[in-house]
Amino acid sequence: MEQTARIDIRLSQEEKELLTKKCSELGCTYTEFFISKIKDEIDYSTKKNIFDFIRKDDYFYSKVDNNINQIAKIVNAEKQITNNLLHQHNQLLSELYYLSKTKSDIIFKIYNLLKK
Repeated sequence: MEQTARIDIRLSQEEKELLTKKCSELGCTYTEFFISKIKDEIDYSTKKNIFDFIRKDDYFYSKVDNNINQIAKIVNAEKQITNNLLHQHNQLLSELYYLSKTKSDIIFKIYNLLKK
């Protein structure tokens, strides 16, 4: 949506300093701050932090995937699997499943918050 309307507001010096501090903490502009408040949305900075968290979480999943692949490589090379290695593999798969389900639930909740 093109933003063409303009509003000028008057603030006390103290109010301006509070607004500047708040926008600085959130990493947003005055315009982004006011629009998020008007639309009763989560501010831009919070959305950015959420998506950064999700990206970091994806990195963790890739590390677990890598461990599972290393186990598969050993099994393929040796053409057999020890009970210990099988147990370790199953444990990693269970952990991955649990984390994946938990992540899906959290992302669903975040999505519901973001669409408000």
